[in-house]
Amino acid sequence: MLREIWHSFRLDPYLIYMFHRNVPGYFQLSSSSSNDTLLNFYINSQAYWMLWSYESATVSTNAVLISRISPGRPASYPSLHAHIKRYSSLAGHPLFLAVATVIERTTYIDKFMREQHRRIGLTEQFTGFSHFYLDTPQHHTENAEETLARLSNQSRSASSVLVGLADMMQHLQLLTSVVDAFLSSSFSGNMQGIDSIRRQDAAIKSVGSILRPQVKERFGYVNFVKYRAQNQLTVLFNLLARGDAQANIDLAKAAVHDSTSMKTIAIMTMGFLPATFVAALFAVPSLQWDQPTVIGSRFWVYWAITIPTTILVFIIWIGMMHSRKLLAIAKKISKRNMGKKGRREEVHA
Repeated sequence: MLREIWHSFRLDPYLIYMFHRNVPGYFQLSSSSSNDTLLNFYINSQAYWMLWSYESATVSTNAVLISRISPGRPASYPSLHAHIKRYSSLAGHPLFLAVATVIERTTYIDKFMREQHRRIGLTEQFTGFSHFYLDTPQHHTENAEETLARLSNQSRSASSVLVGLADMMQHLQLLTSVVDAFLSSSFSGNMQGIDSIRRQDAAIKSVGSILRPQVKERFGYVNFVKYRAQNQLTVLFNLLARGDAQANIDLAKAAVHDSTSMKTIAIMTMGFLPATFVAALFAVPSLQWDQPTVIGSRFWVYWAITIPTTILVFIIWIGMMHSRKLLAIAKKISKRNMGKKGRREEVHA
């Protein structure tokens, strides 16, 4: 179906190639035949493709508009359609659709830039690192996690602004190419006897002379917001780093507090341990406190069991602390024994 549309609208095959390759920018193609008065035009504005052919003999334009659907971006066709109706007096000129596109994109850029400017202003107000908010008191919170979360959200917002500004730079480069085409247009020279085209050609150049400085100023505005966004990203990165450092300091303080608590527990244990040991020792049945000989004949059994058990507990503890080293040593010994066994088998063979 698309192939039939291209053919019926007399669109140059190279325009179709650029459409399939998503080539950005503005292009104008003339017919290869000197007798053919057909002109072809191509615009890829990132929001939509506009492809059209212009037949000077019949002063007719056949256009195809393909809109790109992007999440979060408003539909551009209603605005473009309104501008096409508004400038319908230029409908007989080959660049009529280009005029509507430039004005529609300029309106979109202005609206988009106001929103990005507002978002960067909110980020500057949040961080306080801007000459607009030097005297504004900052709101601090004791919750470190909440502060880090807010900093991360502001960093994401500033990053999205930079991405949007890069998109605006592409739009402005497109507008620059189209406006230059307005100023250099000379279609009336190839269309003798068509006074309306001559008048429209002058009107197109007049539009170009008005739009050219406006586009140039928008480049400066985009760079102005871009520098502010980059500055805020640097500030947010430093604030996030400082927040991480403060979190580490808090963890260190908590560790010191825990260490102090453990030391207190250890000291208390040391204070009660001798008395506990003596009380347990005196309660041993082998000590007969009501007899003339307090130490019984089997008191040695207590030490014969206690001392080996204590040694065994320490051995198990040391083994658990150095389990990795012991496993590595065991593997080395096993490999060494396997190697010796293999050599013995070779000798016997």
